[in-house]
Parts: sequence; C-alpha cells; structure tokens
Amino acid sequence: MVSIQKQLTKYKRTLHNTDDRNNLTILDSQLNTEFREVRKPGRSFNVKSIASMVQMEKNCKWIAHSQDHKYITLSAPLRLRLYRTAHNDRQENFYEFCKLPSIWVFNKRQKQIKYHQGTTCETFSIDENNLARQQAHNL
Repeated sequence: MVSIQKQLTKYKRTLHNTDDRNNLTILDSQLNTEFREVRKPGRSFNVKSIASMVQMEKNCKWIAHSQDHKYITLSAPLRLRLYRTAHNDRQENFYEFCKLPSIWVFNKRQKQIKYHQGTTCETFSIDENNLARQQAHNL
C-alpha cells in the first residue's frame, strides 16, 4: 500500500506540472469545492479563479521544485503538509523561494487540497538528491 505521504507528494507534483494543471478534470478532482489559496502579497483564489488562471498558462518556463516535506494529522480526515519550494527555470537557476502549508481532506473516494498558502522565505540550499528524483518525474 502506498503511504499517505507519497500519495500527497504525487498529487502535489501533478498540481505543479503545467500539463496536468491545464487539465480541468485533474484540477477538479484534486481541488476541494471549498478550496482557498493565499499567495503573496495576500492575493486570494478559489477553485474558479485558479481554474481560469491555469488555463492561461501556456509553455511555462519553470517547474516547481519542492523539498523538506512534513506531514501532520490534524484530525481523521485532515492532513497538514508543510514543505519548501522554489521555481526552477529548467537550467538549474532557482528563484521565488517559499514555505508552504497545505491542508488536505481525505475521504473514502479521494484526497483533495482544501487550503494552500505560499509565504516568501529566504533562499535555501537545494537538496540535489530530491532534485534528481523530481527531474526524473518530469521527463
């Protein structure tokens, strides 16, 4: 059986992959109907605004690198995922470093993200082993 941590990491990678992000069926299955996202500088989004925004993303010049994942059970159906991310310009130049929490709802049929927030943070060292795994996933 696949661990919850691996499942959440897989789902989050799907949401960061521009080919999958533009697929409304995938987006719809992974975002809870009450989904909210807060970005810098305090801009908020819901399911409808995220769906509209990702439909405009074409030929994205960056991929998301994430690392240092931690998972906390908040209650039976809720999990908190904490991690750090940076944009990778596909030439190993990293920028827009952030710390992120996301709250996931687990039910019998699916796992959906309900809340997500990105907070700009100081530059951190990129985990090269994790980078290699993510690059293999993005091939």
